[in-house]
Amino acid sequence: MNTAKVKNYTPEQLANADYLFKVLSALPEDKQRTVTMVANAFMEGMKAQEQFAAAQAGA
Repeated sequence: MNTAKVKNYTPEQLANADYLFKVLSALPEDKQRTVTMVANAFMEGMKAQEQFAAAQAGA
């Protein structure tokens, strides 16, 4: 693991991650994969939007 990319998470973020894990665990396995893919796509879109906004602010 690249230790330069290790992040410190707040207690609230850890609680949210635990809640998300519990919700996903309650779903059937085939639905877990679908929900995980959608969540990952959403988070990547948020990251892309942040980069776009930063580029626009610097332009």
